[in-house]
Amino acid sequence: MTPQKCAACHRKAAPGSKYCLRHDQAFASLMEHYKAWVNAYGRISMDDFMNKLIGMVETGSWVKEVIEVELRKK
Repeated sequence: MTPQKCAACHRKAAPGSKYCLRHDQAFASLMEHYKAWVNAYGRISMDDFMNKLIGMVETGSWVKEVIEVELRKK
């Protein structure tokens, strides 16, 4: 069985994930921050949240790469 590649880069995907270890951690962080934004600002769709983050210079490159993959699948 061929190891699956990360959906965001060339690395091998982590077991049970479509992302490598680094991008999987970025995805987990993205989900946690989404929950925090919803608690702080009220209702915001995941797409709106990701579109806001991708435009911010403070957002790290690993997270931006995950956002690009997640937005592409919609």
